[in-house]
Amino acid sequence: MGGAPRDILVLDVTVRLCDPQLADQDGGCDEDNSLEWSAEVGFFERWDDPPFSIILGQVGFFSEFTVILSRFSQVAVLERRDFLDAHYGELIDAWPESASRGW
Repeated sequence: MGGAPRDILVLDVTVRLCDPQLADQDGGCDEDNSLEWSAEVGFFERWDDPPFSIILGQVGFFSEFTVILSRFSQVAVLERRDFLDAHYGELIDAWPESASRGW
């Protein structure tokens, strides 16, 4: 990662995503205005080179949402996982179990 080998600590964690406009004064979110899921997340000590502080994975993030990115608008939009199916019909009948893990 980042052009160099890394020792990574992998943990099962609960991830919570909240719209900052709905957070309380301390930046906290409750269950009514956030999404929560479990994911396997890797952590490491140094990250000097890349200009970003997080990598979002195929499994554990992109597998939970439909993600729309626009460089033109400088925005990232997260929708329900079935967002495309609701708008364009079912594109994939079922996600194969063998594809549920990236490693």
